[in-house]
Amino acid sequence: MPRVLLFPAWLASEYVVRQPVGALTRTAERQQWPEQVISFFTFGDRCQIMLFPSLLFDFGFKPSVGFNFGWKYFLVDPNTLHVHFGFWGPDWLSTRVIDEYNLSDKQSVNFEGQFVRRKDLPFYGIGPESPNKPRFRYQAMTSQFSLGYQNNFWRASALALRVGMRTLSFGTGSCCGEQSIDEGVQAGSIPAPPGLGDGYIAEFQGLSLALDSRRPLPDSGTGVRLEGHAEGVFAPASGSHAARAWMTYRGAAGAAWDVRGGRVFGLGVNAELVDPLRGTVPFTDEASLGGNKPMRGYLQGRLIDRSSLVARAQYTWPVWFYLNGVVQADVGNVFGHTSTASIRICCA
Repeated sequence: MPRVLLFPAWLASEYVVRQPVGALTRTAERQQWPEQVISFFTFGDRCQIMLFPSLLFDFGFKPSVGFNFGWKYFLVDPNTLHVHFGFWGPDWLSTRVIDEYNLSDKQSVNFEGQFVRRKDLPFYGIGPESPNKPRFRYQAMTSQFSLGYQNNFWRASALALRVGMRTLSFGTGSCCGEQSIDEGVQAGSIPAPPGLGDGYIAEFQGLSLALDSRRPLPDSGTGVRLEGHAEGVFAPASGSHAARAWMTYRGAAGAAWDVRGGRVFGLGVNAELVDPLRGTVPFTDEASLGGNKPMRGYLQGRLIDRSSLVARAQYTWPVWFYLNGVVQADVGNVFGHTSTASIRICCA
Protein backbone atom coordinates (compact mmCIF):
# COMPACT_ATOMS: atom_id res chain seq x y z
CA MET A 1 0.00 0.00 0.00
CA PRO A 2 2.75 2.59 0.77
CA ARG A 3 4.40 1.80 -2.59
CA VAL A 4 1.11 2.34 -4.41
CA LEU A 5 0.35 5.61 -2.60
CA LEU A 6 3.84 7.02 -3.14
CA PHE A 7 4.21 5.80 -6.74
CA PRO A 8 3.16 9.16 -8.31
CA ALA A 9 5.67 11.02 -6.14
CA TRP A 10 8.41 8.51 -7.01
CA LEU A 11 7.56 8.70 -10.72
CA ALA A 12 7.79 12.50 -10.73
CA SER A 13 10.98 12.47 -8.67
CA GLU A 14 12.68 9.81 -10.82
CA TYR A 15 11.77 10.81 -14.37
CA VAL A 16 10.78 14.48 -14.11
CA VAL A 17 13.52 15.63 -11.72
CA ARG A 18 16.29 13.12 -10.94
CA GLN A 19 17.06 11.69 -14.37
CA PRO A 20 17.07 15.07 -16.21
CA VAL A 21 19.04 16.70 -13.39
CA GLY A 22 21.49 13.78 -13.39
CA ALA A 23 22.10 14.12 -17.13
CA LEU A 24 22.56 17.87 -16.76
CA THR A 25 24.95 17.31 -13.85
CA ARG A 26 27.16 14.89 -15.75
CA THR A 27 27.39 17.34 -18.63
CA ALA A 28 28.15 20.21 -16.25
CA GLU A 29 30.94 18.23 -14.56
CA ARG A 30 32.54 17.24 -17.85
CA GLN A 31 32.57 20.83 -19.07
CA GLN A 32 33.38 22.32 -15.63
CA TRP A 33 30.31 24.53 -15.47
CA PRO A 34 30.36 24.87 -11.64
CA GLU A 35 33.85 26.39 -11.67
CA GLN A 36 32.85 28.82 -14.39
CA VAL A 37 29.66 29.87 -12.61
CA ILE A 38 31.43 30.29 -9.26
CA SER A 39 34.23 32.33 -10.80
CA PHE A 40 31.65 34.55 -12.53
CA PHE A 41 29.69 35.37 -9.35
CA THR A 42 32.56 35.45 -6.82
CA PHE A 43 35.49 37.77 -6.24
CA GLY A 44 38.58 37.71 -4.04
CA ASP A 45 41.38 35.22 -3.46
CA ARG A 46 39.25 32.93 -1.27
CA CYS A 47 35.93 33.49 -3.06
CA GLN A 48 35.09 35.78 -0.17
CA ILE A 49 32.67 38.01 -2.10
CA MET A 50 29.58 36.68 -3.92
CA LEU A 51 26.97 38.59 -5.94
CA PHE A 52 24.13 36.91 -7.85
CA PRO A 53 20.65 37.91 -9.08
CA SER A 54 17.37 36.76 -7.52
CA LEU A 55 13.80 36.34 -8.75
CA LEU A 56 10.74 35.81 -6.55
CA PHE A 57 7.37 34.66 -7.83
CA ASP A 58 4.48 33.67 -5.60
CA PHE A 59 0.88 33.05 -6.70
CA GLY A 60 -1.42 35.87 -5.68
CA PHE A 61 1.36 38.44 -5.20
CA LYS A 62 3.46 40.73 -7.30
CA PRO A 63 6.81 39.28 -8.40
CA SER A 64 10.14 40.89 -7.61
CA VAL A 65 13.68 40.97 -8.95
CA GLY A 66 16.85 41.85 -7.10
CA PHE A 67 20.17 40.49 -5.93
CA ASN A 68 21.91 38.69 -3.07
CA PHE A 69 25.32 39.83 -1.88
CA GLY A 70 27.64 38.03 0.53
CA TRP A 71 31.06 38.92 1.95
CA LYS A 72 32.55 36.03 3.89
CA TYR A 73 35.43 37.90 5.54
CA PHE A 74 33.93 41.37 5.89
CA LEU A 75 36.43 43.65 7.67
CA VAL A 76 37.73 40.83 9.90
CA ASP A 77 38.13 37.07 9.41
CA PRO A 78 35.24 35.65 11.54
CA ASN A 79 32.73 38.24 10.27
CA THR A 80 30.20 37.64 7.46
CA LEU A 81 27.91 40.12 5.72
CA HIS A 82 24.70 39.15 3.84
CA VAL A 83 22.55 41.59 1.87
CA HIS A 84 19.30 40.92 0.01
CA PHE A 85 17.51 43.49 -2.13
CA GLY A 86 14.31 43.01 -4.12
CA PHE A 87 11.86 45.37 -5.79
CA TRP A 88 9.01 45.60 -8.28
CA GLY A 89 8.46 49.32 -8.72
CA PRO A 90 8.23 51.94 -5.96
CA ASP A 91 5.37 50.11 -4.21
CA TRP A 92 7.26 46.80 -3.81
CA LEU A 93 10.57 47.14 -2.01
CA SER A 94 12.34 44.71 0.32
CA THR A 95 15.86 44.82 1.72
CA ARG A 96 17.58 42.85 4.47
CA VAL A 97 21.10 43.16 5.91
CA ILE A 98 22.67 40.65 8.33
CA ASP A 99 26.16 41.12 9.80
CA GLU A 100 27.27 38.04 11.77
CA TYR A 101 30.40 37.75 13.91
CA ASN A 102 31.50 34.29 15.12
CA LEU A 103 32.70 34.25 18.72
CA SER A 104 33.59 30.55 18.40
CA ASP A 105 32.60 27.48 16.41
CA LYS A 106 29.25 27.39 18.23
CA GLN A 107 28.55 30.97 19.32
CA SER A 108 27.86 34.09 17.29
CA VAL A 109 26.40 37.58 17.57
CA ASN A 110 24.62 39.38 14.76
CA PHE A 111 23.02 42.63 13.69
CA GLU A 112 19.98 42.54 11.43
CA GLY A 113 18.19 45.34 9.62
CA GLN A 114 15.10 44.86 7.46
CA PHE A 115 12.77 47.14 5.51
CA VAL A 116 9.68 46.05 3.53
CA ARG A 117 7.16 48.19 1.66
CA ARG A 118 4.29 46.48 -0.19
CA LYS A 119 0.68 47.14 -1.16
CA ASP A 120 -0.22 43.69 -2.49
CA LEU A 121 -0.71 42.10 0.95
CA PRO A 122 -3.95 40.06 1.08
CA PHE A 123 -6.67 40.05 3.74
CA TYR A 124 -9.72 37.76 3.95
CA GLY A 125 -11.00 38.47 7.44
CA ILE A 126 -10.42 37.48 11.06
CA GLY A 127 -11.19 34.06 12.51
CA PRO A 128 -11.30 30.39 11.54
CA GLU A 129 -14.33 30.79 9.25
CA SER A 130 -13.03 33.66 7.13
CA PRO A 131 -14.27 33.21 3.53
CA ASN A 132 -12.08 32.54 0.51
CA LYS A 133 -13.70 35.45 -1.34
CA PRO A 134 -13.68 38.37 -1.60
CA ARG A 135 -9.99 39.11 -1.13
CA PHE A 136 -8.94 42.59 -0.04
CA ARG A 137 -5.51 44.19 -0.20
CA TYR A 138 -3.66 46.57 2.09
CA GLN A 139 -0.49 48.61 1.99
CA ALA A 140 2.03 48.42 4.83
CA MET A 141 5.58 49.49 5.52
CA THR A 142 7.65 47.72 8.18
CA SER A 143 11.19 48.12 9.41
CA GLN A 144 13.17 46.28 12.06
CA PHE A 145 16.60 46.61 13.63
CA SER A 146 17.88 44.06 16.14
CA LEU A 147 20.89 42.58 17.90
CA GLY A 148 21.04 38.83 18.45
CA TYR A 149 23.08 36.08 20.06
CA GLN A 150 23.03 32.39 19.12
CA ASN A 151 24.61 29.33 20.76
CA ASN A 152 24.51 26.01 18.87
CA PHE A 153 25.27 24.02 21.99
CA TRP A 154 24.41 20.40 21.07
CA ARG A 155 23.93 18.69 17.72
CA ALA A 156 21.20 20.69 15.93
CA SER A 157 20.04 22.35 19.18
CA ALA A 158 20.34 26.12 19.59
CA LEU A 159 19.60 28.96 22.00
CA ALA A 160 18.91 32.41 20.53
CA LEU A 161 18.30 35.83 22.10
CA ARG A 162 17.20 38.97 20.25
CA VAL A 163 16.36 42.59 21.17
CA GLY A 164 15.46 45.43 18.86
CA MET A 165 13.08 48.03 17.49
CA ARG A 166 10.21 47.53 15.05
CA THR A 167 7.99 50.01 13.18
CA LEU A 168 4.72 49.56 11.30
CA SER A 169 2.76 52.04 9.21
CA PHE A 170 -0.19 51.64 6.86
CA GLY A 171 -1.11 53.20 3.53
CA THR A 172 -4.41 53.38 1.68
CA GLY A 173 -3.26 51.83 -1.60
CA SER A 174 -4.31 48.58 -3.23
CA CYS A 175 -3.28 46.57 -6.25
CA CYS A 176 -4.15 43.81 -8.64
CA GLY A 177 -7.62 45.20 -9.42
CA GLU A 178 -8.97 44.33 -5.94
CA GLN A 179 -10.49 46.50 -3.22
CA SER A 180 -8.41 47.76 -0.34
CA ILE A 181 -9.41 46.96 3.24
CA ASP A 182 -10.41 50.62 3.74
CA GLU A 183 -12.77 50.44 0.76
CA GLY A 184 -14.25 47.17 2.04
CA VAL A 185 -14.83 48.66 5.51
CA GLN A 186 -16.44 51.81 4.07
CA ALA A 187 -18.73 49.66 1.89
CA GLY A 188 -19.73 47.53 4.89
CA SER A 189 -18.33 44.34 3.31
CA ILE A 190 -16.08 43.56 6.31
CA PRO A 191 -15.61 44.91 9.83
CA ALA A 192 -12.43 46.90 10.40
CA PRO A 193 -9.65 44.56 11.58
CA PRO A 194 -7.97 45.54 14.87
CA GLY A 195 -5.20 48.10 14.46
CA LEU A 196 -5.97 49.02 10.85
CA GLY A 197 -4.28 52.34 10.09
CA ASP A 198 -2.84 52.43 13.62
CA GLY A 199 0.92 52.04 13.18
CA TYR A 200 3.50 51.95 15.93
CA ILE A 201 7.14 52.21 16.95
CA ALA A 202 7.87 49.38 19.39
CA GLU A 203 10.71 47.64 21.15
CA PHE A 204 10.83 43.86 21.48
CA GLN A 205 12.80 41.09 23.19
CA GLY A 206 12.74 37.45 22.11
CA LEU A 207 14.04 34.13 23.41
CA SER A 208 14.12 30.91 21.36
CA LEU A 209 15.22 27.43 22.39
CA ALA A 210 15.39 24.35 20.15
CA LEU A 211 16.34 20.86 21.36
CA ASP A 212 17.13 18.54 18.45
CA SER A 213 18.63 15.05 18.79
CA ARG A 214 19.65 14.87 15.11
CA ARG A 215 23.16 15.49 13.88
CA PRO A 216 23.89 17.72 10.88
CA LEU A 217 23.69 16.15 7.42
CA PRO A 218 24.78 13.76 6.01
CA ASP A 219 24.10 11.82 9.25
CA SER A 220 20.82 10.02 9.75
CA GLY A 221 17.68 12.18 9.81
CA THR A 222 16.07 10.10 12.58
CA GLY A 223 15.38 12.04 15.77
CA VAL A 224 13.08 14.35 17.71
CA ARG A 225 12.88 18.13 17.93
CA LEU A 226 11.26 20.48 20.46
CA GLU A 227 11.05 24.22 19.94
CA GLY A 228 9.89 27.12 22.07
CA HIS A 229 9.81 30.86 21.44
CA ALA A 230 8.60 33.82 23.48
CA GLU A 231 8.61 37.47 22.44
CA GLY A 232 7.41 40.57 24.24
CA VAL A 233 6.50 43.75 22.35
CA PHE A 234 5.85 47.19 23.86
CA ALA A 235 4.65 50.15 21.78
CA PRO A 236 4.59 53.38 23.86
CA ALA A 237 1.89 56.00 23.44
CA SER A 238 2.38 58.25 20.43
CA GLY A 239 0.13 61.21 19.61
CA SER A 240 -3.48 60.02 19.72
CA HIS A 241 -2.43 56.35 19.95
CA ALA A 242 -2.48 54.74 23.38
CA ALA A 243 0.30 52.47 24.58
CA ARG A 244 0.08 48.81 23.58
CA ALA A 245 1.86 45.64 24.67
CA TRP A 246 1.54 41.95 23.88
CA MET A 247 3.32 38.62 24.21
CA THR A 248 3.74 36.02 21.50
CA TYR A 249 4.36 32.36 22.35
CA ARG A 250 5.19 29.65 19.82
CA GLY A 251 5.93 25.97 20.30
CA ALA A 252 6.59 22.98 18.08
CA ALA A 253 7.27 19.28 18.54
CA GLY A 254 8.18 16.73 15.90
CA ALA A 255 9.70 13.34 15.23
CA ALA A 256 11.44 12.07 12.11
CA TRP A 257 12.35 8.58 10.91
CA ASP A 258 15.06 8.11 8.28
CA VAL A 259 13.93 4.84 6.67
CA ARG A 260 16.73 4.61 4.11
CA GLY A 261 19.45 6.99 2.98
CA GLY A 262 17.71 10.32 3.46
CA ARG A 263 14.16 9.13 2.86
CA VAL A 264 12.54 10.63 5.94
CA PHE A 265 9.00 10.43 7.33
CA GLY A 266 8.10 13.20 9.77
CA LEU A 267 5.20 14.11 12.04
CA GLY A 268 4.86 17.35 13.96
CA VAL A 269 2.59 19.89 15.61
CA ASN A 270 2.90 23.70 15.79
CA ALA A 271 1.07 26.10 18.10
CA GLU A 272 1.08 29.88 18.46
CA LEU A 273 -0.63 32.22 20.94
CA VAL A 274 -0.71 36.02 20.99
CA ASP A 275 -1.69 37.41 24.41
CA PRO A 276 -2.58 41.15 24.61
CA LEU A 277 -1.24 42.78 27.78
CA ARG A 278 -2.38 46.33 27.10
CA GLY A 279 -4.56 47.75 24.35
CA THR A 280 -5.23 45.96 21.07
CA VAL A 281 -2.88 43.84 19.01
CA PRO A 282 -2.69 44.89 15.32
CA PHE A 283 -4.04 42.20 13.01
CA THR A 284 -0.62 42.05 11.32
CA ASP A 285 0.90 40.81 14.61
CA GLU A 286 -1.74 38.25 15.55
CA ALA A 287 -1.28 34.51 15.02
CA SER A 288 -1.49 33.71 11.30
CA LEU A 289 -1.14 30.78 8.93
CA GLY A 290 0.13 30.64 5.38
CA GLY A 291 3.12 32.14 3.62
CA ASN A 292 6.33 31.16 5.40
CA LYS A 293 4.39 29.93 8.45
CA PRO A 294 2.60 26.56 8.88
CA MET A 295 -0.10 25.77 6.30
CA ARG A 296 2.22 26.87 3.50
CA GLY A 297 -0.28 25.79 0.89
CA TYR A 298 -2.27 28.92 1.80
CA LEU A 299 -1.41 32.51 0.86
CA GLN A 300 0.40 34.71 3.34
CA GLY A 301 -1.89 35.70 6.20
CA ARG A 302 -4.75 33.56 4.90
CA LEU A 303 -5.96 32.79 8.45
CA ILE A 304 -5.59 35.29 11.32
CA ASP A 305 -6.72 35.24 14.97
CA ARG A 306 -5.47 35.05 18.57
CA SER A 307 -4.02 31.53 18.35
CA SER A 308 -3.28 28.72 15.89
CA LEU A 309 -2.77 24.96 15.98
CA VAL A 310 -1.44 22.87 13.08
CA ALA A 311 -0.53 19.17 12.69
CA ARG A 312 1.90 18.20 9.94
CA ALA A 313 2.86 15.03 8.06
CA GLN A 314 5.85 15.12 5.73
CA TYR A 315 7.87 12.83 3.48
CA THR A 316 11.29 13.93 2.17
CA TRP A 317 13.48 12.08 -0.30
CA PRO A 318 16.84 12.94 -1.91
CA VAL A 319 16.87 14.02 -5.55
CA TRP A 320 20.40 15.32 -5.96
CA PHE A 321 23.13 17.03 -3.90
CA TYR A 322 21.44 19.71 -1.73
CA LEU A 323 18.15 19.10 -3.55
CA ASN A 324 15.28 17.21 -1.90
CA GLY A 325 11.72 16.41 -2.88
CA VAL A 326 9.07 17.11 -0.22
CA VAL A 327 5.43 16.05 0.09
CA GLN A 328 3.68 17.72 3.03
CA ALA A 329 0.12 17.86 4.35
CA ASP A 330 -1.05 20.24 7.10
CA VAL A 331 -4.27 20.17 9.12
CA GLY A 332 -5.17 23.05 11.40
CA ASN A 333 -6.77 26.45 11.89
CA VAL A 334 -6.72 29.66 13.92
CA PHE A 335 -8.87 30.27 16.99
CA GLY A 336 -10.18 33.18 19.04
CA HIS A 337 -12.12 33.61 22.31
CA THR A 338 -15.39 32.38 20.80
CA SER A 339 -14.15 30.27 17.88
CA THR A 340 -15.85 26.99 17.08
CA ALA A 341 -13.78 23.97 16.17
CA SER A 342 -13.10 23.62 12.44
CA ILE A 343 -10.35 22.20 10.29
CA ARG A 344 -8.50 23.56 7.28
CA ILE A 345 -6.34 21.27 5.16
CA CYS A 346 -3.56 22.16 2.75
CA CYS A 347 -0.84 20.32 0.92
CA ALA A 348 2.50 21.45 -0.47
